[in-house]
Amino acid sequence: MRAWFLLLVIGCGVDHHGSGPYVAVDHIAEAYQAAECTHLVACHEMPDQATCVGSTVGSLTLDQALVDEALVAKLRYNGSLVADCFATLAASSCNPGDLANRISAHQCVLGAFTGTLDAGGRCTSDLECLSDNCATCDGELSCCPDGTCMGEPKTTVPPALGAPCQLDLQGIDPCAVGQYCATYCTAVKPIGAPCSATNQCADGLQCDTQTTNQCAVPPLRDQPCTANGYCGEEGTYCEPGDDICRSVGLVGDSCAAGHRCSSYLYCNQSTLLCELYPITGASCAVQQRCNDLDTYCDISTETCITRVTDGSPCDASYRCVSQFCDMTTMRCAEPPLCP
Repeated sequence: MRAWFLLLVIGCGVDHHGSGPYVAVDHIAEAYQAAECTHLVACHEMPDQATCVGSTVGSLTLDQALVDEALVAKLRYNGSLVADCFATLAASSCNPGDLANRISAHQCVLGAFTGTLDAGGRCTSDLECLSDNCATCDGELSCCPDGTCMGEPKTTVPPALGAPCQLDLQGIDPCAVGQYCATYCTAVKPIGAPCSATNQCADGLQCDTQTTNQCAVPPLRDQPCTANGYCGEEGTYCEPGDDICRSVGLVGDSCAAGHRCSSYLYCNQSTLLCELYPITGASCAVQQRCNDLDTYCDISTETCITRVTDGSPCDASYRCVSQFCDMTTMRCAEPPLCP
Protein backbone atom coordinates (compact mmCIF):
# COMPACT_ATOMS: atom_id res chain seq x y z
CA MET A 1 0.00 0.00 0.00
CA ARG A 2 1.31 3.28 -0.67
CA ALA A 3 -0.51 10.07 -3.37
CA TRP A 4 -3.11 12.86 -2.20
CA PHE A 5 -5.32 16.09 -0.41
CA LEU A 6 -7.17 20.50 2.77
CA LEU A 7 -9.30 22.32 5.55
CA LEU A 8 -11.93 20.71 7.66
CA VAL A 9 -14.96 22.94 7.57
CA ILE A 10 -18.15 22.15 9.46
CA GLY A 11 -20.69 22.13 6.69
CA CYS A 12 -22.01 20.20 3.75
CA GLY A 13 -19.57 18.02 1.91
CA VAL A 14 -17.41 17.06 4.91
CA ASP A 15 -18.70 14.36 7.21
CA HIS A 16 -18.83 15.01 10.96
CA HIS A 17 -16.59 12.61 12.82
CA GLY A 18 -17.74 10.86 15.95
CA SER A 19 -15.63 9.24 18.63
CA GLY A 20 -13.74 6.88 16.29
CA PRO A 21 -10.53 7.48 14.33
CA TYR A 22 -10.87 10.26 11.79
CA VAL A 23 -8.52 12.11 9.44
CA ALA A 24 -9.51 15.71 8.74
CA VAL A 25 -9.19 16.95 5.17
CA ASP A 26 -6.40 19.36 6.09
CA HIS A 27 -4.34 16.57 7.66
CA ILE A 28 -4.52 13.85 5.00
CA ALA A 29 -0.97 14.39 3.72
CA GLU A 30 0.51 14.40 7.22
CA ALA A 31 -1.52 11.36 8.30
CA TYR A 32 -0.50 9.40 5.22
CA GLN A 33 3.17 10.18 5.70
CA ALA A 34 3.01 9.26 9.39
CA ALA A 35 1.45 5.90 8.52
CA GLU A 36 3.91 5.19 5.73
CA CYS A 37 6.84 6.13 7.97
CA THR A 38 5.59 3.86 10.78
CA HIS A 39 5.67 1.02 8.28
CA LEU A 40 9.10 1.91 6.89
CA VAL A 41 10.68 2.23 10.35
CA ALA A 42 9.25 -1.16 11.34
CA CYS A 43 10.70 -2.68 8.16
CA HIS A 44 14.14 -1.16 8.80
CA GLU A 45 14.02 1.14 5.79
CA MET A 46 14.15 4.45 7.70
CA PRO A 47 16.08 5.07 10.94
CA ASP A 48 13.25 6.61 13.01
CA GLN A 49 9.85 8.30 12.74
CA ALA A 50 11.09 11.87 13.17
CA THR A 51 13.71 11.52 10.43
CA CYS A 52 11.19 9.95 8.09
CA VAL A 53 8.38 12.51 8.50
CA GLY A 54 10.89 15.36 8.02
CA SER A 55 11.89 13.96 4.65
CA THR A 56 10.24 13.55 1.25
CA VAL A 57 9.68 9.86 2.01
CA GLY A 58 5.97 9.08 2.04
CA SER A 59 4.96 12.61 1.00
CA LEU A 60 1.87 13.00 -1.14
CA THR A 61 0.78 15.11 -4.08
CA LEU A 62 -2.17 17.26 -3.03
CA ASP A 63 -5.21 17.01 -5.28
CA GLN A 64 -6.69 20.41 -4.50
CA ALA A 65 -9.68 19.87 -6.82
CA LEU A 66 -11.03 17.15 -4.51
CA VAL A 67 -10.74 19.42 -1.47
CA ASP A 68 -12.24 22.47 -3.15
CA GLU A 69 -15.23 20.49 -4.41
CA ALA A 70 -15.81 19.01 -0.95
CA LEU A 71 -15.72 22.43 0.68
CA VAL A 72 -18.40 23.80 -1.63
CA ALA A 73 -20.59 20.72 -1.03
CA LYS A 74 -20.10 19.19 -4.47
CA LEU A 75 -18.27 16.24 -2.92
CA ARG A 76 -18.58 14.35 0.34
CA TYR A 77 -15.46 13.38 2.28
CA ASN A 78 -15.27 10.32 4.55
CA GLY A 79 -12.46 10.90 7.05
CA SER A 80 -13.24 7.72 8.98
CA LEU A 81 -12.57 5.59 5.91
CA VAL A 82 -9.24 7.39 5.40
CA ALA A 83 -8.28 6.81 9.05
CA ASP A 84 -8.99 3.08 8.73
CA CYS A 85 -6.98 2.92 5.51
CA PHE A 86 -3.93 4.63 7.03
CA ALA A 87 -4.11 2.49 10.18
CA THR A 88 -3.95 -0.60 7.99
CA LEU A 89 -0.94 0.82 6.16
CA ALA A 90 0.89 1.63 9.40
CA ALA A 91 0.37 -1.90 10.71
CA SER A 92 1.21 -3.69 7.46
CA SER A 93 3.92 -6.35 7.46
CA CYS A 94 7.20 -6.27 5.56
CA ASN A 95 6.31 -9.17 3.25
CA PRO A 96 4.74 -7.90 0.00
CA GLY A 97 3.28 -11.38 -0.42
CA ASP A 98 0.89 -10.93 2.51
CA LEU A 99 -2.62 -10.36 1.18
CA ALA A 100 -3.21 -7.28 3.33
CA ASN A 101 -0.23 -5.57 1.67
CA ARG A 102 -1.58 -5.93 -1.86
CA ILE A 103 -4.10 -3.10 -1.49
CA SER A 104 -2.65 0.13 -2.87
CA ALA A 105 -3.33 3.49 -1.24
CA HIS A 106 -5.46 4.33 -4.28
CA GLN A 107 -7.66 1.29 -3.71
CA CYS A 108 -7.79 1.75 0.03
CA VAL A 109 -9.22 5.26 -0.13
CA LEU A 110 -11.76 4.58 -2.88
CA GLY A 111 -14.98 6.11 -1.65
CA ALA A 112 -13.30 8.73 0.56
CA PHE A 113 -14.48 11.41 -1.87
CA THR A 114 -17.82 10.85 -3.58
CA GLY A 115 -20.03 12.97 -5.81
CA THR A 116 -23.40 14.31 -4.67
CA LEU A 117 -25.29 14.62 -7.95
CA ASP A 118 -27.63 12.03 -9.50
CA ALA A 119 -28.08 11.51 -13.23
CA GLY A 120 -29.41 14.72 -14.78
CA GLY A 121 -27.73 17.01 -12.27
CA ARG A 122 -25.84 20.02 -13.59
CA CYS A 123 -22.09 19.52 -13.16
CA THR A 124 -18.72 21.01 -14.05
CA SER A 125 -16.56 17.88 -13.58
CA ASP A 126 -16.82 14.11 -13.27
CA LEU A 127 -15.99 14.37 -9.55
CA GLU A 128 -19.35 15.94 -8.75
CA CYS A 129 -21.43 13.06 -10.13
CA LEU A 130 -22.33 9.87 -8.28
CA SER A 131 -21.68 8.15 -11.60
CA ASP A 132 -18.26 9.85 -11.98
CA ASN A 133 -19.43 10.90 -15.43
CA CYS A 134 -20.19 14.54 -16.27
CA ALA A 135 -21.18 14.77 -19.92
CA THR A 136 -18.99 17.35 -21.62
CA CYS A 137 -20.12 20.36 -23.58
CA ASP A 138 -18.43 22.65 -26.12
CA GLY A 139 -15.68 20.07 -26.61
CA GLU A 140 -14.34 20.42 -23.06
CA LEU A 141 -13.01 17.11 -21.72
CA SER A 142 -11.94 17.89 -18.15
CA CYS A 143 -14.07 20.82 -16.98
CA CYS A 144 -17.41 21.61 -18.51
CA PRO A 145 -19.13 24.85 -17.42
CA ASP A 146 -22.59 23.38 -17.95
CA GLY A 147 -22.44 19.60 -18.05
CA THR A 148 -24.94 16.93 -17.04
CA CYS A 149 -24.34 13.89 -14.83
CA MET A 150 -25.04 10.67 -16.71
CA GLY A 151 -25.19 7.00 -15.83
CA GLU A 152 -25.73 4.91 -12.71
CA PRO A 153 -23.91 5.65 -9.44
CA LYS A 154 -20.38 4.27 -9.48
CA THR A 155 -19.77 1.49 -6.99
CA THR A 156 -16.55 0.62 -5.16
CA VAL A 157 -17.78 -2.91 -4.36
CA PRO A 158 -15.39 -5.39 -6.03
CA PRO A 159 -16.75 -7.88 -8.59
CA ALA A 160 -17.70 -11.33 -7.34
CA LEU A 161 -15.41 -14.32 -7.75
CA GLY A 162 -15.69 -15.43 -11.40
CA ALA A 163 -17.16 -12.12 -12.56
CA PRO A 164 -15.62 -10.26 -15.53
CA CYS A 165 -12.97 -7.69 -14.56
CA GLN A 166 -10.61 -5.19 -16.10
CA LEU A 167 -7.63 -3.27 -14.74
CA ASP A 168 -8.22 0.49 -14.63
CA LEU A 169 -5.99 3.10 -16.33
CA GLN A 170 -3.59 3.04 -13.35
CA GLY A 171 -3.34 -0.73 -13.51
CA ILE A 172 -5.38 -1.15 -10.32
CA ASP A 173 -6.90 -4.62 -9.86
CA PRO A 174 -10.65 -4.29 -9.07
CA CYS A 175 -11.04 -7.79 -7.58
CA ALA A 176 -11.39 -8.45 -3.86
CA VAL A 177 -8.51 -9.39 -1.56
CA GLY A 178 -7.71 -13.07 -2.15
CA GLN A 179 -8.45 -12.77 -5.86
CA TYR A 180 -6.75 -11.28 -8.91
CA CYS A 181 -8.00 -10.08 -12.28
CA ALA A 182 -7.31 -12.41 -15.23
CA THR A 183 -10.26 -11.46 -17.46
CA TYR A 184 -12.36 -12.83 -14.58
CA CYS A 185 -11.80 -12.43 -10.83
CA THR A 186 -9.79 -15.54 -9.99
CA ALA A 187 -8.84 -17.05 -6.62
CA VAL A 188 -5.16 -16.77 -5.65
CA LYS A 189 -3.04 -19.90 -6.08
CA PRO A 190 -1.36 -22.21 -3.54
CA ILE A 191 2.35 -22.91 -3.12
CA GLY A 192 3.89 -24.61 -6.15
CA ALA A 193 1.27 -23.34 -8.61
CA PRO A 194 2.48 -21.66 -11.81
CA CYS A 195 2.43 -17.84 -11.72
CA SER A 196 3.73 -14.74 -13.46
CA ALA A 197 3.22 -12.20 -10.63
CA THR A 198 2.93 -12.22 -6.82
CA ASN A 199 -0.68 -11.00 -6.87
CA GLN A 200 -1.62 -14.44 -8.22
CA CYS A 201 -0.29 -16.27 -5.14
CA ALA A 202 -1.92 -17.05 -1.79
CA ASP A 203 -1.30 -15.21 1.49
CA GLY A 204 2.38 -14.93 2.40
CA LEU A 205 3.61 -16.34 -0.90
CA GLN A 206 5.44 -14.60 -3.69
CA CYS A 207 5.90 -15.56 -7.32
CA ASP A 208 9.43 -16.75 -8.00
CA THR A 209 9.77 -15.14 -11.42
CA GLN A 210 13.54 -15.60 -11.53
CA THR A 211 13.74 -19.40 -11.38
CA THR A 212 10.63 -21.59 -11.06
CA ASN A 213 7.78 -19.24 -12.02
CA GLN A 214 5.84 -20.80 -9.15
CA CYS A 215 4.20 -19.49 -5.99
CA ALA A 216 6.71 -19.98 -3.19
CA VAL A 217 7.52 -19.00 0.39
CA PRO A 218 9.99 -16.11 0.06
CA PRO A 219 13.21 -15.93 2.08
CA LEU A 220 12.74 -13.36 4.86
CA ARG A 221 15.09 -11.50 7.22
CA ASP A 222 17.94 -13.65 8.62
CA GLN A 223 16.98 -16.59 6.42
CA PRO A 224 19.13 -18.12 3.65
CA CYS A 225 18.83 -16.40 0.28
CA THR A 226 17.65 -18.31 -2.75
CA ALA A 227 20.11 -19.41 -5.41
CA ASN A 228 19.60 -16.15 -7.33
CA GLY A 229 20.29 -13.95 -4.30
CA TYR A 230 16.68 -12.87 -3.87
CA CYS A 231 15.20 -11.75 -0.54
CA GLY A 232 11.45 -11.32 -0.27
CA GLU A 233 11.10 -8.93 2.68
CA GLU A 234 11.19 -5.14 2.56
CA GLY A 235 14.34 -3.68 4.03
CA THR A 236 16.52 -6.73 3.29
CA TYR A 237 19.10 -7.84 0.75
CA CYS A 238 21.15 -10.98 0.17
CA GLU A 239 24.44 -10.48 1.97
CA PRO A 240 27.38 -11.47 -0.28
CA GLY A 241 29.52 -14.18 1.21
CA ASP A 242 27.11 -15.82 3.64
CA ASP A 243 23.98 -15.75 1.46
CA ILE A 244 21.72 -14.64 4.30
CA CYS A 245 18.96 -12.03 4.03
CA ARG A 246 20.29 -9.12 6.09
CA SER A 247 18.77 -5.74 6.96
CA VAL A 248 19.77 -2.89 4.66
CA GLY A 249 22.04 -0.22 6.10
CA LEU A 250 20.68 2.91 7.78
CA VAL A 251 22.43 6.21 8.62
CA GLY A 252 26.04 5.55 9.62
CA ASP A 253 26.08 1.90 8.58
CA SER A 254 28.80 0.63 6.26
CA CYS A 255 28.10 0.29 2.56
CA ALA A 256 31.53 -1.12 1.76
CA ALA A 257 32.26 -4.60 0.43
CA GLY A 258 28.79 -5.27 -0.95
CA HIS A 259 26.82 -3.97 2.04
CA ARG A 260 23.70 -2.21 0.81
CA CYS A 261 21.95 0.93 2.05
CA SER A 262 18.20 1.39 2.34
CA SER A 263 16.67 2.53 -0.94
CA TYR A 264 15.71 5.77 0.85
CA LEU A 265 19.39 6.56 1.64
CA TYR A 266 22.54 6.63 -0.46
CA CYS A 267 26.09 5.30 -0.11
CA ASN A 268 28.64 8.08 0.33
CA GLN A 269 31.51 6.91 -1.87
CA SER A 270 34.05 8.92 0.12
CA THR A 271 33.19 7.54 3.56
CA LEU A 272 31.50 4.29 2.43
CA LEU A 273 28.73 4.98 4.93
CA CYS A 274 24.96 5.17 4.39
CA GLU A 275 23.65 8.75 4.57
CA LEU A 276 20.47 10.74 4.13
CA TYR A 277 20.16 12.59 0.83
CA PRO A 278 21.36 16.24 0.91
CA ILE A 279 19.45 18.61 3.20
CA THR A 280 18.20 22.14 2.47
CA GLY A 281 21.04 24.37 1.27
CA ALA A 282 23.40 21.49 0.52
CA SER A 283 24.74 20.53 -2.88
CA CYS A 284 22.78 17.88 -4.76
CA ALA A 285 25.12 17.86 -7.76
CA VAL A 286 25.95 14.18 -7.33
CA GLN A 287 22.69 12.70 -6.03
CA GLN A 288 20.24 14.98 -7.91
CA ARG A 289 17.84 14.38 -5.04
CA CYS A 290 17.10 16.09 -1.71
CA ASN A 291 16.05 14.77 1.68
CA ASP A 292 13.96 17.49 3.32
CA LEU A 293 10.21 17.76 2.88
CA ASP A 294 9.10 20.38 0.34
CA THR A 295 12.56 20.74 -1.19
CA TYR A 296 13.88 20.07 -4.68
CA CYS A 297 17.25 19.90 -6.40
CA ASP A 298 17.53 23.18 -8.31
CA ILE A 299 18.79 22.45 -11.83
CA SER A 300 20.73 25.72 -12.18
CA THR A 301 22.54 25.83 -8.81
CA GLU A 302 22.43 22.06 -8.06
CA THR A 303 21.47 23.00 -4.51
CA CYS A 304 18.56 21.75 -2.40
CA ILE A 305 16.01 24.58 -2.38
CA THR A 306 12.80 24.95 -0.33
CA ARG A 307 9.59 25.20 -2.36
CA VAL A 308 7.74 28.50 -1.91
CA THR A 309 4.17 29.12 -0.75
CA ASP A 310 1.17 30.63 -2.54
CA GLY A 311 1.72 34.25 -3.60
CA SER A 312 5.47 33.85 -4.02
CA PRO A 313 7.10 34.64 -7.38
CA CYS A 314 7.75 31.59 -9.57
CA ASP A 315 8.77 30.59 -13.07
CA ALA A 316 7.89 26.89 -12.89
CA SER A 317 5.34 24.80 -11.01
CA TYR A 318 7.91 22.50 -9.36
CA ARG A 319 9.15 25.50 -7.33
CA CYS A 320 5.77 25.83 -5.56
CA VAL A 321 4.45 23.91 -2.55
CA SER A 322 1.12 23.76 -4.41
CA GLN A 323 2.89 22.39 -7.52
CA PHE A 324 1.19 25.14 -9.57
CA CYS A 325 2.70 28.37 -10.91
CA ASP A 326 0.16 30.78 -12.43
CA MET A 327 1.94 31.78 -15.62
CA THR A 328 -0.22 34.92 -15.91
CA THR A 329 0.77 36.40 -12.56
CA MET A 330 4.02 34.39 -12.29
CA ARG A 331 3.16 33.52 -8.71
CA CYS A 332 2.50 30.26 -6.87
CA ALA A 333 -1.20 29.53 -6.39
CA GLU A 334 -3.64 26.70 -5.85
CA PRO A 335 -4.44 24.89 -9.11
CA PRO A 336 -7.69 26.18 -10.62
CA LEU A 337 -10.63 23.81 -10.26
CA CYS A 338 -11.74 24.55 -13.81
CA PRO A 339 -8.73 25.60 -15.90
